[in-house]
Amino acid sequence: MKLGSLERIGTIVRRVESVYLVFLLASLVILSFVQISGRLLFNQGFTWADPIINHLVMWSALAGAVAATRTNEHINIDVFQRLLSPRGRAYIESGMFFVSVLICIVLIHASVRFIIDEYQMGPVIVAPIRSWILQLPIPASFLFIGLRFLILAIDRITGIGKQQ
Repeated sequence: MKLGSLERIGTIVRRVESVYLVFLLASLVILSFVQISGRLLFNQGFTWADPIINHLVMWSALAGAVAATRTNEHINIDVFQRLLSPRGRAYIESGMFFVSVLICIVLIHASVRFIIDEYQMGPVIVAPIRSWILQLPIPASFLFIGLRFLILAIDRITGIGKQQ
């Protein structure tokens, strides 16, 4: 696969992520507005809206975390990195990215285990939606975050030899 093809795939993935984020936020705002309006004007809201809003907030946060790792704009603690040479900084960053990949693997395992437990218990959030279905974005998000960290780590390692 050529570099141009990879760039096109990356562009498509970024667009899909952006559309997904816009959809989530728009759904969150509209559903919240309808729920609040219903409570204020008619003294009653939809019983299913609050749990769905809670899950939309979680999905938005996870999608935002995936987007932040796309551009390497996630939270960093770089107290000592400023003191290092560019080559030393690249070694430290690649190591931190690999540790982040390992953490994502642990979180994927834990979230899959959580979903299995939810599936076995079978609680219903909103009929007919079972709770485990609404939890599926959790491991998927950690998978995408882990893949992004892996790509960033490989990018740093391959860039170390190019630095002076």
